[in-house]
Amino acid sequence: MRGRACLRDLAVILVLTALGGAMINSPAVMAAASSPEVLSMNRSDEGAIKLGADARAIPLEGDALGKIADRAGGRRVYLVLDDVQAKEPPGILYDVFLDTKVVASGDADRSRPIGHLNFFELKKRLLSFDVTDRVEGLAAQQPPGRKLVVTIAPSISENTRLNPAQQRELNEAGVTLAKVRLVRQ
Repeated sequence: MRGRACLRDLAVILVLTALGGAMINSPAVMAAASSPEVLSMNRSDEGAIKLGADARAIPLEGDALGKIADRAGGRRVYLVLDDVQAKEPPGILYDVFLDTKVVASGDADRSRPIGHLNFFELKKRLLSFDVTDRVEGLAAQQPPGRKLVVTIAPSISENTRLNPAQQRELNEAGVTLAKVRLVRQ
């Protein structure tokens, strides 16, 4: 499959070159021609990742921060969430954090979220967040070999607590995702 994708991309470039090369420097063509480099991902044997009323920590494998030091010609780094879905809309946003530690919902010193899961308007099951600045900042602050952790938690203020009915609703909404990847493209 991967070989076919490379051949397809090469064919697009050759056709554009034959037509005068006007589009050859376009970002869309260049992005299609360069394959994303997977820097890190969650364990593949973990199965579906279930979200509910509590913060969910998803550790990423490998030394992604060590790989970030080389910016590789201005390529960007994205956190990709695959196959995001819910049986029922949970009625709340989820905050997505990327750090070297688990981020708890009530942490006053927690980092800012890198994005949100919005099930009110979820149209795509594959979501990506540009985390280039975040991982470069972490790479500059952390010693080599530190692992990254993605934490996904209900978006509530630090002084707010979910009541039992809200917790049950979130736990029964069937919110899942298949895989979490950190890629450079």
